[in-house]
Amino acid sequence: MRARTITIWFVMTGVLAGCAPEIDPSSEEVSSRDLRMNVAASDEGSGATIEIQLDGILGPVRLSGGDALRVTMVGAAVPFGEVQGDRGIAYVAAIDALTEDLVVDLQRPNDRSATHTAEVPPPFTLTSAGISGAAPLAMQWDAAPGEHELLLGVVGECIEPIARPLAQDTGAYAIGQAELFHAGPGAAATCPLTLTLTRTATTQRDLNEGVVGGWFYARIVQSRAIEVSWSP
Repeated sequence: MRARTITIWFVMTGVLAGCAPEIDPSSEEVSSRDLRMNVAASDEGSGATIEIQLDGILGPVRLSGGDALRVTMVGAAVPFGEVQGDRGIAYVAAIDALTEDLVVDLQRPNDRSATHTAEVPPPFTLTSAGISGAAPLAMQWDAAPGEHELLLGVVGECIEPIARPLAQDTGAYAIGQAELFHAGPGAAATCPLTLTLTRTATTQRDLNEGVVGGWFYARIVQSRAIEVSWSP
């Protein structure tokens, strides 16, 4: 895989000016002591999204006054767009995949700048041969070390949903048929099952080291889902 560098700059000049009344405070009016940066990214194996939102005491903040965000990752260069969401202004990008850690720079000419790395859990492929007879529901994926959280989910119209945190990322797991409880008398005897495995890495620290008030929070998710047959 060839390495590429993604560099994303936001220097706000009123992208949505004239489209909606400005209800979000400008970042130049918010001190770094009162600024919170939230990074949420997810990759489901067929594309990924990254969303960054800045919040102050009064809620979401729009970049202004020369304040800028710069994000780098080994990958293709993708421009972020400013979006007016339910919670206010956010900065959103769509990329092919999350493959490496994200480095997020907040540059402020008139206040404290900040640089943080958001851990991206390793991507993986999830496989399973399904379940038949007395055999358990076995699945495999690419094992990976790290501090990320691992959650397995199994759903189907004929079973009670399963949501199971896994303590170790060993790359294999099995669920016995006795653990697949039928949803009720009206449920079909068999049905397709959807297996979903997610790796989640979180990063949280002060926005500026040694300065109380602002903080940086990132939640990065790798998720894979497959459908398998169930014929007990």
